[in-house]
Amino acid sequence: MLNFVRKAFRGGMEVILWINLILLTIAGGVAGYYLGQLISYRNAGGFAFFGVIIGLIWGLLTNIVGGGIIATILNMDENLEKIAKSNLPSHSGYECSTGESTDISLEKQIVGGEYVFIESDILRKGPGDHYPFVCKINKDEIVERKQIDDDWSLVKKGDTEGWCLSSILKNKK
Repeated sequence: MLNFVRKAFRGGMEVILWINLILLTIAGGVAGYYLGQLISYRNAGGFAFFGVIIGLIWGLLTNIVGGGIIATILNMDENLEKIAKSNLPSHSGYECSTGESTDISLEKQIVGGEYVFIESDILRKGPGDHYPFVCKINKDEIVERKQIDDDWSLVKKGDTEGWCLSSILKNKK
């Protein structure tokens, strides 16, 4: 439903931006024509053309600013979703990323077996982002899954065990 609302809002805003551009261009032409009549009755058409150009430029500038604001609003929920899914706190100095999307559901995930990290991540002492760091695991490193707790997996790399988000693990098969 959220995607439908986002697409409808985006489509509506595109229409509004086009209407804004057209109306400002027309308004510029009309204003230029009447300004031309005040200055010189014979050259009113030339002033109308100049007014259209000014209206077009004004419309483009307002659409650039308005479009930027709209794009920011439309992307804000996607950015917040990425931050919420990330298991790295914003003050850690590490880049927050959710990496590639996977089709792994919790029902398909099993304990045991070898798994590959689809992105670099930090292992933690417990199943949550509030637990302290254990170590860093690089992308494409192979680990053994020991346990699953909701969206978190306990993995083992050598002698080191730690928790990570299950969504960044892919079965090695």
